[in-house]
Amino acid sequence: MKPSCRIVYSCRSLSFFCFSPAKCHHTLANTSSSFRLNSDQSSLYPFRILGFRRLIDHTQKACGVPSSCFGQSGVISRSFRLETTNRGVSVIANVSSRVRDFSTSIETRVNENNFERIYVQGGIDVKPLVVERIDRDENIVGDEKSRLEVGVEDVFVENLEKLNLAEVVSPRREGSDIEKEGWRLLQDAVVTYCGNPVGTMAANDPGDKQPLNYDQVFLRDFVPSALAFLLKGEGEIVKNFLLHTLQLQSWEKTVDCYSPGQGLMPASFKVRTVPLDGNKYEEVLDPDFGESAIGRVAPVDSGLWWIILLRAYGKIMGDYSLQERVDVQTGLKMILNLCLSDGFDMFPSLLVTDGSCMIDRRMGIHGHPLEIQALFYSALRCSREMLSSNDGSNNLVRAINNRLSALSFHIREYYWVDMKKINEIYRYKTEEYSTDATNKFNIYPEQIPLWLMDWVPEEGGYLIGNLQPAHMDFSDPKNTPWSYHNGGSWPTLLWQFTLACIKMGRIELAQKAVAVAEKRLQADHWPEYYDTRTGKFIGKQARLFQTWTIAGFLASKMLVENPEMASLLFWEEDYELLEICVCALNKTGRKKCSRGAAKSQILV
Repeated sequence: MKPSCRIVYSCRSLSFFCFSPAKCHHTLANTSSSFRLNSDQSSLYPFRILGFRRLIDHTQKACGVPSSCFGQSGVISRSFRLETTNRGVSVIANVSSRVRDFSTSIETRVNENNFERIYVQGGIDVKPLVVERIDRDENIVGDEKSRLEVGVEDVFVENLEKLNLAEVVSPRREGSDIEKEGWRLLQDAVVTYCGNPVGTMAANDPGDKQPLNYDQVFLRDFVPSALAFLLKGEGEIVKNFLLHTLQLQSWEKTVDCYSPGQGLMPASFKVRTVPLDGNKYEEVLDPDFGESAIGRVAPVDSGLWWIILLRAYGKIMGDYSLQERVDVQTGLKMILNLCLSDGFDMFPSLLVTDGSCMIDRRMGIHGHPLEIQALFYSALRCSREMLSSNDGSNNLVRAINNRLSALSFHIREYYWVDMKKINEIYRYKTEEYSTDATNKFNIYPEQIPLWLMDWVPEEGGYLIGNLQPAHMDFSDPKNTPWSYHNGGSWPTLLWQFTLACIKMGRIELAQKAVAVAEKRLQADHWPEYYDTRTGKFIGKQARLFQTWTIAGFLASKMLVENPEMASLLFWEEDYELLEICVCALNKTGRKKCSRGAAKSQILV
């Protein structure tokens, strides 16, 4: 007997054709940035897609969708081509900007003279298609008009059949053995809820008798899996993941009768089966907000990763209706309000407790770890791009811009370490008291280890900061050197390294790293991490068949082969942020800007 669901999103999104999307797996909206429809099929029915425009009027009535939602101007940036003999047909997916019409909440709307209460569970998945004809022959105008007179009913039926059969042809090569194994393992790690995929478990080692919490879906761990699925054109699992974790956001979990701030995303969740009366049972989602974690640490990075993944879904799949939904906008604002709330901190960086990021154990990284600051910066830029423009969000957008400006300067000034900065710190005076102090964080030069002199290159430098600028501690007593979180090698970071290489025009470095991983990962059974300075040994306590190791490799492989896709996942630097100073906007005189004295050097 099939289980019932306590949290239901099982209904797939409505399409503008009013047929089940499950029957049409290869939709035009879910493909890569450039593709060609099968030439044999398109030559048989070269102009039938032109009938879609006439179908819209009929379809909107059957679906009960207001006519004003069709033909609006939210055009995505991809172009689709149909190869024909004499002309090209450009199909542009329209995005409706009327979010309220497709809200996930129950809304009261006016339809002519009647009031209706409607509930759309998944928004609109397949956007209306508008056909834009590009004529390349002066003598085809008359022929085109006659071809458009095809009966609507015939076009509707035949195009649906053809759309179901159409195969998106990609020039991708045949995958290697390691890629095939990786995709098989990734599919085996998929977790379903009420029959729908909602994520991937952290590790799926068949020989592991005590999985602990590695059989759960972690938000941070799912990100590389999500990117691999998106780059392959499979967006359903990512959309389900985003919506289900959004619903878990409002759950209250307590430790010693105390609940964390509203808007916190869980670290992970598990699908559990709960028995009911008789032979019935139901599936429920059980989130972990840190109340079960080692050290009872709330996950700060989960909400930041959720925002970043939400933008990536829209950019890669071209489906911006998800981020425009009312419930998604509300969840986004809740995360931002939690991160931007005033506290006792003096810095624009995000103050977090120990173990609240990828280094999820209490290891002395309390304060302002660099990982959180990088995620915070990315999440703020993503949010600024996705927030709906209305009077209610203007103050939030202003707060985001101000925080981005201060954070950009702070990270570049105080987290950048090169030989010049080390030499400056080496000559620091301590116990300085003034607003013009050079050693603002009272760093003791004796903290600088001897090995750092050889490690920092003569040219260039590093953004470092396991703790914060005030605590330049280069040792970690809870990890042996070059192991686990103290210098261990994590294969999952390969996809982030690949993105950085492509952005900086050094794709050959990414290709070299992917080649090294290709030789090791399959033979070593996809370990969680490696030990030693050069990563020679599999980690002493590393889990095998680690999902984000598999997904990180697959995503990197696809990015290297299609580097143009990487531009959808990062931005160019916004140097105007460094020029904006909030202090100059303050007319009370109570704020004193310290940027002038701080600019010893800025990375540009």
